[in-house]
This record gives sequence, C-alpha cells and structure tokens, in this order.
Amino acid sequence: MKSIKHKLMLFVTLLCGVIIGIVWLLNVVLLEPTYYRTIVKELRHTAAQAYAIIEKDSLFTAQTQSSLYSIGSIGTCIDISYADTLQCVMSVEGIGDSCRMHPYTRSILFSHPTRETNSATALAARTNILNTKVGEISTLTIPGNGSQQLLAGTQTPNGYIIIVSQNLERISQAVDVLKRQLALVSAIVIVIALLAGYWFSGWFSRPLSSLSNAAREIATGNYRVRVDIDQQDEIGILAQDFNFMAEQVCKTDNLQKELMANISHDLRTPLTLIKGYAETIRDLNGENPVKRQEQLNIIVDETDRLSGLVNSVMELSKLSSGAEKPVLVSFDISEMCEEIGYRYQGICESHGYRLQFETVGERYVNADPNLISRVMYNLLGNALNHIGEDGRLILRLTDTKEGSVRIEVTDHGCGIDTADLPYIFDRYFRSRADSGKIGTGLGLSIVKAILVGHGCPFGVTSTVGEGSTFWFEISCST
Repeated sequence: MKSIKHKLMLFVTLLCGVIIGIVWLLNVVLLEPTYYRTIVKELRHTAAQAYAIIEKDSLFTAQTQSSLYSIGSIGTCIDISYADTLQCVMSVEGIGDSCRMHPYTRSILFSHPTRETNSATALAARTNILNTKVGEISTLTIPGNGSQQLLAGTQTPNGYIIIVSQNLERISQAVDVLKRQLALVSAIVIVIALLAGYWFSGWFSRPLSSLSNAAREIATGNYRVRVDIDQQDEIGILAQDFNFMAEQVCKTDNLQKELMANISHDLRTPLTLIKGYAETIRDLNGENPVKRQEQLNIIVDETDRLSGLVNSVMELSKLSSGAEKPVLVSFDISEMCEEIGYRYQGICESHGYRLQFETVGERYVNADPNLISRVMYNLLGNALNHIGEDGRLILRLTDTKEGSVRIEVTDHGCGIDTADLPYIFDRYFRSRADSGKIGTGLGLSIVKAILVGHGCPFGVTSTVGEGSTFWFEISCST
C-alpha cells in the first residue's frame, strides 16, 4: 500500500492535470465552435432588427436609414437590396477592406477607390437568400484567404433582401497559438504541481509520522514518550489526545506495578505463615494439643485473609472492567442504612464503641442495592478501623439542594494527611497513617469503582488529628 505522502502527491498532480484538461477543453477544443455560435447569434439578432425596421416601409426614409445605422457596429456589414433585381439599395459597411460582398475597386487612372456594391459575391449571396422563405433567417459562409465571412439573411414582405455579415477572425490560427502556449504552460504547471505536492505531502504527513513513531515507542513499553506538534487543527487535537492517552497509560502502568508489588507482598506474608505453621504441625508428635490448636487457628486466619485479598482483587477487576454492571431498582436507601447500621451496632458494642445514626426519613433512589450496600459496608469498615479515642462513629443522611441524598460516614480518628487525600481512593493506596494496619487496601478502590459505575459524586474531607468524613450522593427517584 502506498504511503499517505505518495497519495497526496498523486492527488495534487491529478488535480492539476484535471484543471489543465479543463483549460484545454475550454480554450482549445471548444473555442472555435463557441466563437462561431456567438457570431451566428449576433448576426441573426441584427438581421431580425433590420427586418423589423424595413418590413413595412417601401421607401427608405431618413428615419429608416438612421435606424439601420444605429443597429450596425464596427465589424458588421448590413446589405439591403431589391428582391426582384438583386441590386443594392443601401449598405452599412463596418468591415472595411476585407469585406467580400463590397470590395474596393480602383480605376485605370488610379483614382480614389470605390465600393462595388453589386459584386459577383454579393449577387450570389442575394440569390442564395432569395431561395429562403419570407421572414426566415438563413446563414451561409463566404470563403476567403485566411478568414471567412459569415452571412445571415432574410426576405421582407415588401420585396427587400437583408444580409448581415461579419468576418470570422482567424480563429484557427489563434487556436494553434493557444495550443503551443498551453503546452508550455501545462509542462510548467505539472512540474510545479510535483514539487508542491512533494513539499505539501511531506509537511502534512510529518506529524502523522511522529504520532506513528510515538505509538511504536508506547508499544515497546516506553510510556513516557510524547509528541510535540504545535498545530491548532485536527492533527494538533489528535496529538493532544495522544499525549493525554500516553499520560494515562503511564499512570495505569505505574499503578499496575504498584498493585502487583503490594499484592505480591501481602500474598507472600500469609503464604509464608501458612507454610511455616503447617511444617511445624507436621513435625509435632501430638504431645502438645494446645500448641497444635493455636497453630491451626493461625493457618485458618491467614487462609481467610488470603481468600479475602483474592476476592477483593477479583471484585475490583470485575467492577473496573465493566463485567459487573449495576442492576438499577428503586429502594429506600434510608431503610438500607438503618439495617446496615443495626448490624454494625452490635460490632461496635462488643468493642465498646458507639454508632450514631442520623436519618431524614424515607428516600427512594434508583440504584443497585447490592453494590450500594457494599459501599456502605466498606465505608463503615474503614471508619471502624480508624475510630478515635472517643469510640464514636457517625452514619448520616442529609438532603441536598439538587434533589439528591447525601450519605456520610464520619470517624474521629487520626485523619488523613492533605498530601494523601487525592490518592485515597486509588488502588492499593495506603496513607502514611495506615502503615502496618490489617486490610487489603482495596476497599476504597471498590467503593470508587461502584460509585463511578452509578455516576454518583463522592469524596472525602479530613483533618489530621480530628478525623475523616467519607461521603457520596445519589439522586432520589421521583
């Protein structure tokens, strides 16, 4: 397949060839017939005007002659003669020396030349027109050396013959000149078109080549490559979109590497513990059942932890890829929050904590209840892991001015550093305050994936040393 550079060169060259072909068609091929048709039209029009002037006048008055002179023009000859004798009555000569019907004649004594109004050519032309019907305009050509004289004539009801004639300029010679000139112009235009096409195609395809090279770099794993195209057209917009895509790919690659590193670390720890305690149990002789039971419990706990991590990774993968889509139904989110809050109330009481619940009554929303409940469990579980010294959690529902309901989960723990807030919902991100705490690090990422799938706004506000408030908003159904 030819490159776009070659295609552009071919297009520009063909375009110039088509334009040259049109110029040749109009100025060479169609010039002579167009010129001929134009002269015939003018002669027939003048003959019709003369016919209208003298068709009812048997005598040539001064007014009639004035009218005939007014329709004559330079380069046109008007010949009026009797139909019965073919003798000239009046001529309005505008052709000059080259008139075939009224040539100049000289006497033997070289006196001043005079017009011969009844020449053989004129008589032949009048005879030809005499054979046509009255009022019908016919045309004929008088041949000559180098040029021809074109005639248009008619008969009047009152016995006159009108002939209007004009010399055909040497149009054939003009066409030959145009052919030679256009041949040279065409050659020059083709050369210029090739050069311009080569330059234009190179200029046009250069940014596309840069984009292609950058795409190959990204395909090889160099996600930091960028294209520098300073244009404001569609190619410039494409370059901006490409750079944005490269940035997102780079971020995704970094997150993927961090995710794999963190998951590998968290997987390694329970696997190491499971293997170590399993080997210990294998080596025990059964004389210490208490120690055996403790070690079995550790294996079970680490297995549960490993299973929870794998399940969280699989759940996040399904939500992020769109494999698990929300099934929207109408339900009372206030009632859901009360049920979840009641379940957590028992957990809080067993640890000496207190869950404070603030509601606004019935609020129906269109959402996936299973996924929204997952969000609530994750937010409450996250708050429980960061509870403050006062041991108080708050689950709050409020109305917004936009017709939505806002759900907030507040703890009075250590809070989140300002530098960590933009990344708190990222995959496997842990703030510096969470270092060493139990958890997969994917709970808030799952919350983000669910809320993004529902199109719900969400966020977090936090003050170090005072606690954090995680929130999201969901539109109420009408």
